[in-house]
Formats: sequence, structure tokens, C-alpha cells
Amino acid sequence: NARTIRGSGNLNYTGSLLHTGTIAPGNNNIGELTLIGNYNNGTGILDMAISSANITTGFDKLTVQGPVTASGTLQVAFVNGYNPPISQTFDLVTGTTVSGTFATTQLPTGWSAIYLSNKVQLVSSSVLPLVLVYFKGKYTGASNQLSWMVSTDGDPATTLILERSDD
Repeated sequence: NARTIRGSGNLNYTGSLLHTGTIAPGNNNIGELTLIGNYNNGTGILDMAISSANITTGFDKLTVQGPVTASGTLQVAFVNGYNPPISQTFDLVTGTTVSGTFATTQLPTGWSAIYLSNKVQLVSSSVLPLVLVYFKGKYTGASNQLSWMVSTDGDPATTLILERSDD
């Protein structure tokens, strides 16, 4: 198929879909397109948009009820002013299995595609410079309590407390 497939809903077909055009879930909005059969992106473009982290309505998804062969181009854009935290991940493509990789990726700066056995995720590839502000350990009778604080460029980023006990 060398045409554009847009929209949300199910696309049923027999056998395999070898795509050489553009797939854009959501038809210029955020949406989920479900392909019922095998999918090979071929030399095609998978065009995805992300407007929030909401798993239902926040980002485009391609769900394949069969195996996925990643190839061609993956394009992802953050839209409507969305700027996700670096801890956020997005399951863009899911299938019974995923093989291959996209030959070309056009992704937001600081983000990468990772390939798992049954999905392709968008993840932050940014590494923050973290500075350990303090670290302390305290025995509380039944457990040891460790706490520390890290900062990014002098601004406190987070405080974490870990506890371990035998019960």
C-alpha cells in the first residue's frame, strides 16, 4: 500500500500488510489504529503525534494483532505545546512480536526509539547531570534508612528514601 492511512479504529485484512505510504493514526488528531494481521512498515512512514501522557487520549498508537516488522521511517512530534518529563515513556507500536528497526527516525531532540520484543517505545535519551547533594544512613532498630538528595545544576530535583527490612 503506497497511500496514506489515517484515522482511528480497526483495519482488518488477510495475510500481511506491506506498507510503503504513510500511516498516521488519529487523522490529524490523537488516535489509535488497530491492524488485524501482520504488519511490515516497508519503506513507509509511520507518523505519530503526542499531546500528553494520557494513555487513552494523549498520544497516537499503532496496535497490531500480529507480528510487526519495523522498517522505513518513524516520525514523532510533540504537539499542542506538550513538553514531557524525561521519565515519561510512550508505547507507540505494539504487536505480538516486533522485529527489525526503523531505518530512519525523525524524533524530538533528546528522544530515542527502543525496540522491545512486543513494542516500540519512545524514551528520553537525555542524561541529566546529577550532583549528589547529600547521602546519609540511619539505623532505626528494625531497619536501615538511607536518604539522599540529588540536584541538577543546583536546583533540588528530588529526595529519595529507601528502606529495607527483613519482614
